[in-house]
Amino acid sequence: MKVRHPVPFRNPSTQFALAMLTFGIYGIYLHHQYSNEMKRYANVGKGGFKLWNLIFLFPFTIAMPFWMIVRSLRFLRNTKALEAQTGHATKLSLGFILMWSLIGMVAGGGTMLIVTFLPSLGGLEFIKTLAPIAVYTWTAFVPWKAFEDSLNASWTLFFTQD
Repeated sequence: MKVRHPVPFRNPSTQFALAMLTFGIYGIYLHHQYSNEMKRYANVGKGGFKLWNLIFLFPFTIAMPFWMIVRSLRFLRNTKALEAQTGHATKLSLGFILMWSLIGMVAGGGTMLIVTFLPSLGGLEFIKTLAPIAVYTWTAFVPWKAFEDSLNASWTLFFTQD
């Protein structure tokens, strides 16, 4: 039975690549969309960003990373609430997010330390810059994919339940 539901299936790799290419702007837009969809269709959470949130935070840009951390933790809570409504569970949890954050810090820092001791690579010197970026990007992609897979599965179950 093929059911069409209003929340589109999103490919995690494509979404992550677009977020990277737009320097995070598309990621913030997606976060807004996800929050709005959860509020609109499942009545979970507060919904997306409000314009006054961004206007208020603009003069206090130093607070922006902390605000995004709080928003991300709320998003995790809302995603778990949607999973609970649909009756399925994934590996997504606060521990999972913290574990991959720690792996990113250690592996990214370790890679940076290792490449500083490498001898000169001549024309391939750019690899010393790309290696730590690639390691950190991978550790950011794994939780991103877990969120996307959870939301895709949750919405499929949500709209196909009788």
